[in-house]
Amino acid sequence: MAKLLSTGDVLGLTGLPAKTFDEWNSKGIVVPKEGGEGHGSHRKFTWMQVLGILVAVELRNGERGCVLPYVGKVVAAFAAMDEKELQAAFKKGATHFLTLAGNRPYLEGPRCSDMVNVQQIYRSVILHIQEMEGRI
Repeated sequence: MAKLLSTGDVLGLTGLPAKTFDEWNSKGIVVPKEGGEGHGSHRKFTWMQVLGILVAVELRNGERGCVLPYVGKVVAAFAAMDEKELQAAFKKGATHFLTLAGNRPYLEGPRCSDMVNVQQIYRSVILHIQEMEGRI
């Protein structure tokens, strides 16, 4: 899926305040795929970046929390991941984010209640894109 999502899409999916997301962008925590180079330039994100942002927000809001630099690493790791690779992990039952292994997300089956369900987030992003495209 090649659809690029806007800042508004990201904010709508994550519930992040615009000020927080702008700060993440200005600090280089989240780097848009396109735009953002000047005043009036609209930032666009790949849907895999958005998946990473959603996972990172869940981690940050979870019981354990996470530091801001880790948010950036999680987003970059998902952005570097191919959708086919992600779907292959889901087929093997690896549906929940455990940690980063190098520059890649490491997924496993659910082991404890505070693990982030990536498959559920993936489905919500796909549904959002389909709604935007008028397919639903």
